[in-house]
Amino acid sequence: MSRFIIIFSTIILLPLASLLAQEVELSGKILTTDSEGVFGASVMISMSENTGVLAYDISKEDGQYHISIVSDADSFLLKVTHISYQTYMLKIANQSQNQNIVLEASEQELEDIVIEETQLIQQRGDTLVFNIEALKGKDDRVLADVLKRLPGIEITENGSILYEGKTIIKYYIEGLDLLEGRYGLANNNLPIDAVESVELIQDHQPIQILDGVVASDRAAVNVRLKSKLTLTGRAKLGIGAAPLLWEAEAVPMLFSKKQQAIGGIKTNNVGQDVTQELRVLTPEEFESLLKQQGGGPQYKSNWLATAMIPSPLLPPNRWLDNRVFMLTTNYLKALGKDYELKVLASYTTDKQKQQGGTNTEFIAQNIKLEERLQRTERINRAEANFILSKNIKQYYLKNETQWMHNQNRTEAHVLQNQNPLFQTLENPSNRLRNKLKLMLPIGKNVITFYSHNEYYNSPEQLALSKIPFPEILLAHSDTSLNHNIGVLQKTSYQSLYSNQQADFILPIRWFVLNSSVGFDWQNQGFISHLNHTTMGENSMDLDADFQNNLQFNRSNVYVNLGWEVKKNNWVIRLKTPLSWRSMQAHDSELRQERSLSRPVFEPNLYITKSFNSNLRLRLSAAEKWRFAHIGQSYFGFLLHNYRSLKRYDTPFMVRRVRSLTSSLSYKNPISHLFFLIDYELSAAKQNLLLDTEINSQGAAVEKAVVLENLGYRHKWGARANFYITPIKATCKISTNYSLGYSPILISSSLNQTQSEVWNAQAELLMSLTERIDLNYKAQWFDYKSFLNEEQLPLSQLHHHKLLVNFFLSDWQFFGIEGEFFFNYFEGQAVNNQFLNLKYRYTWQKRNIDFELQATNLLNTSNFTKAQSSDFAFTTNYFLLRPRQLWATVGFNF
Repeated sequence: MSRFIIIFSTIILLPLASLLAQEVELSGKILTTDSEGVFGASVMISMSENTGVLAYDISKEDGQYHISIVSDADSFLLKVTHISYQTYMLKIANQSQNQNIVLEASEQELEDIVIEETQLIQQRGDTLVFNIEALKGKDDRVLADVLKRLPGIEITENGSILYEGKTIIKYYIEGLDLLEGRYGLANNNLPIDAVESVELIQDHQPIQILDGVVASDRAAVNVRLKSKLTLTGRAKLGIGAAPLLWEAEAVPMLFSKKQQAIGGIKTNNVGQDVTQELRVLTPEEFESLLKQQGGGPQYKSNWLATAMIPSPLLPPNRWLDNRVFMLTTNYLKALGKDYELKVLASYTTDKQKQQGGTNTEFIAQNIKLEERLQRTERINRAEANFILSKNIKQYYLKNETQWMHNQNRTEAHVLQNQNPLFQTLENPSNRLRNKLKLMLPIGKNVITFYSHNEYYNSPEQLALSKIPFPEILLAHSDTSLNHNIGVLQKTSYQSLYSNQQADFILPIRWFVLNSSVGFDWQNQGFISHLNHTTMGENSMDLDADFQNNLQFNRSNVYVNLGWEVKKNNWVIRLKTPLSWRSMQAHDSELRQERSLSRPVFEPNLYITKSFNSNLRLRLSAAEKWRFAHIGQSYFGFLLHNYRSLKRYDTPFMVRRVRSLTSSLSYKNPISHLFFLIDYELSAAKQNLLLDTEINSQGAAVEKAVVLENLGYRHKWGARANFYITPIKATCKISTNYSLGYSPILISSSLNQTQSEVWNAQAELLMSLTERIDLNYKAQWFDYKSFLNEEQLPLSQLHHHKLLVNFFLSDWQFFGIEGEFFFNYFEGQAVNNQFLNLKYRYTWQKRNIDFELQATNLLNTSNFTKAQSSDFAFTTNYFLLRPRQLWATVGFNF
């Protein structure tokens, strides 16, 4: 028996003995001597007066409380406190019971005590309620400004909301999911003055028919507004110089009991990437596409690419040279009989320019490559989603139809070791998708029908002014051709996907049977031609080794037997999906064919143990199988970009991934403390490796080679969030360290690589005085890699950002922002500094903000970043936006 199976079995068996432990339910009311309910009393359970709190609750408006606890103790101490009443203590037996408690008014004279009008955090069952008035600062204008202050909640660079290190599953406004995960639009535009509170719903099950039946380990956010009918929004208009700058936006919003709407029109050239607000940030979309049993649709986009420089680790307004226009409308209407209709549509056009360069050193080949780049990308995207849903306790229905069209064109000028190369890429794409999910109760069973059907196509075309890989491409064509003749790589790809599934859920007291049966099928076609060109005209096809006419079919029939136990603060979930995978690839031009057909078993175990309302342990173990997609299965060479030529003339790639994860989380809303530590071990074994040949121009020819190999990775992490009430400070600290090992092939020689990545982040948001706020954020990133135990150049990046806001009066604000970047690589250090100023005058009678901003006052012209790969070390420099000044007028409506 393998080590993995032993560990897997141990994790299953160890918790079972604890399921028989006694679970105690304590409930009742906190009353006054006049039999009226007491709101906001703290009800705490501990072993004794001198020990820590095991569990607690806050009494509701009618005085009710409810506490669940698991312990082997004979008795507990029940303690009730309230600022207006005398403390009450009672020793109770370890058994479920109902205790109504009468509090007597406190007659003690309070001296020199300041009583806060509002609590920062309240806990109501599984929901944490954050009071916005207690948390918002004087400079906060929209919801996103306050969310970053909430202890326990983290906001990533792309706007995702995390709780306990995981992305939230739902984002509601007054209990309605208008945006389907595109909540950046609300966070960045909803005026904070319209918000009353933010609710964090822990372990949220968004489907009502499954609530209390199927457990969830994800949280949701619900935004509560001050008014039942809210008509609000925000608008901004700005103009500036260096060069001519503009910024304009208007985002009207409507929220009522029966309908919600958020529209928006935005345009700017000041480096603000407003398209990020349209990204789906919840895991729901990703999980629906990559279903555990079926694998989800595997369509390949971006077959071809031009030269580009990785984006620097800076806010987009430092480096993004853009001209963007975005139009969006999002509407939810509550229909009769609990139905909801949503229409989400958007159109974006953007022109982005990029300038910079790279210096690459290929360690094993002793090759150095210097490149300078100018790149222009024109992006046009239109998308529309139509969703009809009904989510009630009796059944669940959701049907979503999506249409998407992209029309992109890129031009890139590269100067490679003083040799010019011009590139153009056209890569349009279209998608039409429909997803249906229906859940019905039949007796005690819940039966789910799921259907996902999708069509996708993408014709692409890459033109190069000169022949890359001349030693290969000229050998397969007319030898009279010279190096000045260019090449044209054309591809045509289309995919048709269908997934049909039925789930059966049977709850039996604390035991739930959860099984699935279904199939998915996908047909994909891929055609590619590589031609020589003269003045943009096709002149000659290369031979068959550089053509593809591939038909790729895959199918999957699966059944998943699963069970879930919820008892005594344990949740144990085991899934045992068994499937039959089939794949066929046939190329009529090259007369090549591959096939694979085999059973696949992918067990997945998840365990949660709640020791009390504060402390929780999570464990999981899983085995996953991954098989080659069409992008890893073509037989002829494909010119992916000017430095990459690939082919996979081998059997299908088969990859097995085993993982073990664990985490321990602690929260105490009373003391405003949230803490998490986690660990992950993953091992990946596969049958193929890419053999990479580097030529004298630094270009890579990659061919798949049959060679069984194993790679693995360890990852440790910790994060803490807490709020210090006396100084009104939110502190957030996190760190991660990963250690990975994997083999690679370089020029048919097997090599071993090792990578070590450490990063840490600290953030402090506080009020120094009534008139001064301070925000400080620091990041540390260290990357160390080894090739055959020989260390490659070390790469380090340290980032410090300090923002100090001075409130000169109730209507005047002045802010100073400074940033410092420390880059260390190849024994040299490169530092970058930035300084920004902002002045705001508020016309309080009309609630209009007049702002004057000056950015990059030090006129820092470029940013340098170093990175290591398995066999190369690269330094990138990125041309930044110059010093600029602009004025804006913003107001709520």
